[in-house]
Amino acid sequence: MVFEVQTSSSKRTMMLYVAVDQHAKQLTVSVRNGAGDVILRRQVSTEWDRVRAFWEGLREQSPEGMVVILEVCGLNDWLVTMLQAMPECQLVLVQAPQRSSTKTDRRDADRLGELLWVNRDRLAAGQRVSGLKRIVIPSKVDAE
Repeated sequence: MVFEVQTSSSKRTMMLYVAVDQHAKQLTVSVRNGAGDVILRRQVSTEWDRVRAFWEGLREQSPEGMVVILEVCGLNDWLVTMLQAMPECQLVLVQAPQRSSTKTDRRDADRLGELLWVNRDRLAAGQRVSGLKRIVIPSKVDAE
């Protein structure tokens, strides 16, 4: 098991909100619980066994499902494919907003997590979010 989601009184299942800042060799991840609290900040190697073990651990801890926000960057198309194949995962793919002059991977992941948490209801309903360019992934037929 990668980690355990716990509340102050007991362990419980819940929806997780996961933000990922991706690079070639690592993913910087920020995970929020149903109350919006950051419960995990972690860097995960993009080595297949390690990244697969991390996502399997998240799946075990969130039987209600998870929403994952990810900036489209072209580095790890395999990550988008893997997340799309997980039935309990709702993927929100966005175009990177304007970059800050104080860029760090952790800040980027936290910023994405905050964006996801604040706009979770609008994103779930397919509504527009001001200042956010959401990318629609084409179906296999459309892509061909």
